[in-house]
Amino acid sequence: TWVDVGGRPGNPVLLPTLLRSLELIHTGFGGPVPILGYSSQLMLALVRGLARLEAALGRPLCALPAAHAPHMVGLQFLIAGDVHSHFKSRGIVCSERSGTSRIGFYVFNTAADVDRLLDCLREYCQDMA
Repeated sequence: TWVDVGGRPGNPVLLPTLLRSLELIHTGFGGPVPILGYSSQLMLALVRGLARLEAALGRPLCALPAAHAPHMVGLQFLIAGDVHSHFKSRGIVCSERSGTSRIGFYVFNTAADVDRLLDCLREYCQDMA
């Protein structure tokens, strides 16, 4: 089977790896719907945690889009400095795109990861005060 990988002949490892990934999604995690449900719960925990942190600090921290994917959000921070670099320095993986920190969750994330992100943000705000 020919799989286009940038105009080169198909990689003989690509299809078996893809097949194993799809098997894992279905047998290991129950399919896409449970994965979406799990990652959505983590995103909801982040949104609620951001609201609690903003209330505790008495100021808005970020512009949360009204609509976003249930497992991913781009946060445009309203606080001074480079929040994204602070996340990276603390081992929190997110990408910076157009002035936002893009944060997403998947099966390998846990509620502890959400807490760590919120703690990192709280620490950053305290350091900037």
